[in-house]
Amino acid sequence: MANLQNIIQAFAVGFPGLSTWLHSSASSELIVDDDVQGCIFVPAGTVQGFTVDNPTGRTFNLIQVDDRLLPAAPGGQCDCAFVYDESINLLEFKTNTVTFNTRTARKHYVKAEKQLKNTLLRLGLAGVNVLMLASDVEAHICFNNSFPRQRANEMNRAMRFVNATGVGLSFENHKTI
Repeated sequence: MANLQNIIQAFAVGFPGLSTWLHSSASSELIVDDDVQGCIFVPAGTVQGFTVDNPTGRTFNLIQVDDRLLPAAPGGQCDCAFVYDESINLLEFKTNTVTFNTRTARKHYVKAEKQLKNTLLRLGLAGVNVLMLASDVEAHICFNNSFPRQRANEMNRAMRFVNATGVGLSFENHKTI
């Protein structure tokens, strides 16, 4: 199986502009999707985002995807990915989403899932299929803390997603690597 360096090299072959959209860290980090800068690291506790807990200090890479690594496309794509060891994690942020209406909430889930599926398809069709190099691929949808969460609904959505794509889907806003 590939390691982090091989996966990053495969991304570079499939996407020549990778170095522009790649950031590395060996610390625990909070990742947010900034409207201007794309996905970036920010100090913990400043805003809502996705936390990568990294107690072992392993190196991981953040790759800005939406309108950066991948140009805009119908249906969209995820905001960013972080890669460590032999793992690729796709992130779709919906932290600006505020609703108390079940129908509207469902639309946000559906849109995020579609963006993640589009990204999986586009990465799989890249010159070197970077997804085949990873031993673990996971997708994450990050909502803000006030979004109306329905755990049973999320479990059903995660099961349907993995059945359709072979990739796990998480609704947690953190991961320990």
